[in-house]
Amino acid sequence: MEPLKCRASKVPVFAALFGLTIGAASASDTVPVIPAEPPQVRHVNTGWTVLMEAAINGDLAKVRSLTGSQAYINQRTPDGSSALMLAAKAGHVAVSKDLLDAGADVNQQDGRGETALTYAASEGHGAIVRALIGKGADMTTLSKAKMSPLGFAALGCFETSVNALLESGAEADTALAGGRTALMVAAQACGPETSHKIVD
Repeated sequence: MEPLKCRASKVPVFAALFGLTIGAASASDTVPVIPAEPPQVRHVNTGWTVLMEAAINGDLAKVRSLTGSQAYINQRTPDGSSALMLAAKAGHVAVSKDLLDAGADVNQQDGRGETALTYAASEGHGAIVRALIGKGADMTTLSKAKMSPLGFAALGCFETSVNALLESGAEADTALAGGRTALMVAAQACGPETSHKIVD
């Protein structure tokens, strides 16, 4: 019995059907390049953009590669957080400054009425607090819970944030939630001795 032979005349037909190239590859036969995901596109599961993920992870190189256009720099997560807010909350100083220089809205508010300054102050990131204020962050903005950035810093007993805000002119006697001032908030959260050290 003769060995089976491939019918060469059929090969071009199958090649055409499946988009195959027969023969040696030529200079024009290149592997298709899959383009990078557009930075403004949101992930299906999280609703976050690539810029948001880079910001919260502190990936400065990636953030810089994505901030060439301001069209999407102020996009927000489903709960209202911007890339700047995420970087400020995570304590990424260089990324926060880079986003500010790229035109991020320093006074943008999330779904709770909080700003990037609130995020930084409530986590004790004094250097970011100063950077945000230097770019025009409003220290008087109250969240929907009637708390100011200073109030949040006092609530967390964060001396660095409190000092940065007070030295920049934040009002310590502003009435907050329940009619309390920042000093009252600090006294309740940190104890009387600590509160006077933080807000004096």
